[in-house]
Amino acid sequence: MWIRVVYQHRGQLGEVLASLVPARQRCFPFWNAGDALIMFGLMMVLAGVAQSYLLSQGVLVRQPIETDPPLSDAQTAANQYVLIAISLVVGLMALGVMLAFFRSRSDKLLDRLGLRVRRGDVVLGLKASLMVLPPVLVISGLLNLVIPYEHPVLEILAGIDSVPKLVLVFVTTAIATPLVEEFLFRTLLIGGFERLAQAMQVGDLQQWERDQGDQPWKDRFDWPVIASSFIFAIMHFGHGAAPVPLFVLALALGYLYRRTGSIVAPIVVHMVLNSLTLIVETLRVNT
Repeated sequence: MWIRVVYQHRGQLGEVLASLVPARQRCFPFWNAGDALIMFGLMMVLAGVAQSYLLSQGVLVRQPIETDPPLSDAQTAANQYVLIAISLVVGLMALGVMLAFFRSRSDKLLDRLGLRVRRGDVVLGLKASLMVLPPVLVISGLLNLVIPYEHPVLEILAGIDSVPKLVLVFVTTAIATPLVEEFLFRTLLIGGFERLAQAMQVGDLQQWERDQGDQPWKDRFDWPVIASSFIFAIMHFGHGAAPVPLFVLALALGYLYRRTGSIVAPIVVHMVLNSLTLIVETLRVNT
C-alpha cells in the first residue's frame, strides 16, 4: 500500500500526507522543553531510589564485581523481572506527577496535552500503522542482517515460564511504554521545541501569548519534529541498529502529533508495533 502511494504521488508527497491526515486546530503549547527534562530526570531519580531500596531488601541481587562469582541464570532472570516492574511503576508515576503539575497551569488539560481519547484518533492510529510500520520493519530487518537487534526484553522472552510474567512484560512494553514515551517525546518535547521556535520568531513571547489568547495556533516549524525524533532514536542507542528505524518511526509519529495535536494516534501506532514485536519474538524464541 505505502509503496504504491509513494510511487504514484512521489512528486506530491506533502499534499498526499496532508490529505491523509487533515490538520486540526491546536492551542499553543503552554509548557516548554525543560518540562520534558524534568519528567526524564524524575524517572531516573525514582528508578534509582526504587533500585536502591530493593537492593537493600534483597529483592534485587547486586551485580557481582570481577572477583565475585557470576549470578545464576535464575538470579539474572529475577533481576530482569524486577527491573521491568520498576520501569512500569516509575513511568506511570512520572506521568501522573507531570499531569498533576500541569493541572495547576492550564484548564482543559487533556485537550491541550493531546490526551483526549477520540474514536477517530484510534482509527487514525490503526490506519497509520498500516502505512508506517511496513517501511519501518523493512528497514529494521535489513539493518538486523548487519547489526543484530539487542534488547533486554528479548532475552527475557526466552525464559518466561508463567502467565503473570508474560502479562507483566506485555503491559510494560506494549501499553505503558508507548503511553509514557509518546507523552515525553511527542507532547512535551515537540511541544516544548515548538514553543522555543515561536519565541525565536516573535521575540517577546509573553506579549505574543497575550495577543494570541485562546485563538487556534498553527505551527510552521519542521525542526521540532526532527530534533525530537533524533533524541528519541539516540535514547535507544545500544540496541543494535534500532536507532535508525526508530528515527523513521519517530518522524511519522511526530507528523501525526503535529497535524492532530493529539498523541492518541501515535500511541496506537507505538502499541501496535511493540505488540507485534512481542508476539513475533515470543513465538520465535519458544519454538
